[in-house]
Amino acid sequence: MTTPRTKRLLGLAATALAATLLCAPAWLTTQPAWTTPSRGAVVFPARLEATVREVMREPRDWEAAPRLDAIAAHLSDELTRVGATVSTQEFTPARATSSYRNVVARLGPPSGELVIIGARYDAARGDLDPDAALGVAALVELAGSLAAAKLGIGVELVAFALGAPPYFGTVDMGSSRHARAAREQGRRVRGMLSLEGLGSFSRAEGSQRFPWVLRALYPSRADFITIVGRHSDWRLVRAVKRVMGGATELPVRSLSGTRRLARVDAGDHQSYWAHGFHAVMLTDTSPVGWRARPEVAESLDYRSAAKVVSALHAAVVELAR
Repeated sequence: MTTPRTKRLLGLAATALAATLLCAPAWLTTQPAWTTPSRGAVVFPARLEATVREVMREPRDWEAAPRLDAIAAHLSDELTRVGATVSTQEFTPARATSSYRNVVARLGPPSGELVIIGARYDAARGDLDPDAALGVAALVELAGSLAAAKLGIGVELVAFALGAPPYFGTVDMGSSRHARAAREQGRRVRGMLSLEGLGSFSRAEGSQRFPWVLRALYPSRADFITIVGRHSDWRLVRAVKRVMGGATELPVRSLSGTRRLARVDAGDHQSYWAHGFHAVMLTDTSPVGWRARPEVAESLDYRSAAKVVSALHAAVVELAR
């Protein structure tokens, strides 16, 4: 016979279980709730826009190899100018006759553990892809601000070739080539941050379209940046969000989920997962289809993007202590 005391205990247990089941999704997706007051860098929207327009000046799909070479040369010059040590990683994809280059800028100690931040500079055929261009513009600005920062470990800023279709998701992505080399060389990577859209923002209701399983946990206005990773990347997700959230008034959200949940693998960070590294995606969610994609340079919000890059500087400095 079940006693009143047993019934009470069973009721409490059921309540606790229900609370856990309800709170677990929120903890996995929105943690941490607190931030660390941090100081970002000064980032000028006009400089971001100038780099975006230079990258977007001509088509830059995989068949436009001379144009991709010209962009790589321009980025090398800009990264060298602001004080980074620049090298290139050249590779030739299978069934291709042209070679392509990752541009690698090193800051901080020249050896030992490192943090990697990457963005692709190519685009799919017929796609201007201003968000991708903004990612490499952010790398240039970060190089300038981090050159003046005190870094305890090295930081590599990598502009990837061949991150767009038809090479996206293959071993010939520039990020896959870089990640594989890091693994083969036994490099110790504290974390990798992939910049997959930083400039698409809107305060209009309904401008944000999360998948239905996530709609109860996120806002419907596209006025925030999101840090995305797998369950196993939760420490890196928390660390980046905590610092970025304390360095800008722009809302910073997070998502730690399974690899296939709502396209959390839609970016260059997947290449580092494949080689055993912790990696996260910084995104305005437009590249993964959760809000409208920007189509031209004028459609980017450079003022908000500058706030994101400023806060990202603070996060990288903290990670590289």
